[in-house]
Amino acid sequence: MGLIPDMGGAIAFRELMRQDHTLEMAMTAKVIDCEKAKEYGLVTKIAEDPFARAYELALECINRSPDILAANKKLYHNTWWSTPGRALALETWYQIKVMMGKNQRVAVKRERNPDDKPAYINRQFK
Repeated sequence: MGLIPDMGGAIAFRELMRQDHTLEMAMTAKVIDCEKAKEYGLVTKIAEDPFARAYELALECINRSPDILAANKKLYHNTWWSTPGRALALETWYQIKVMMGKNQRVAVKRERNPDDKPAYINRQFK
């Protein structure tokens, strides 16, 4: 028994992993362990306690400017498969938008004085 991808799997797999690995998994329906999944590019990290690692990552993110988080997410969603020119143009535009925002000033203050961490305001980046 093998597997035929569903819900865009053929597209997702070609973006994530090599064709020979994709074919092997699809043709054999082989279950793979976490080490093999990492080798194939299907997972980024392996953790003994995935929930704890995810929580640590979330804490790292909430201590960053909400505008930086939103801008990076939007940048990579909009440019991952675009032309280099479009990627560079959006990168520049998003940099300007973030640098002009109030949260950028808060981020600079937080970095300069770790003992005094002013709160970020609600995200302004749209």
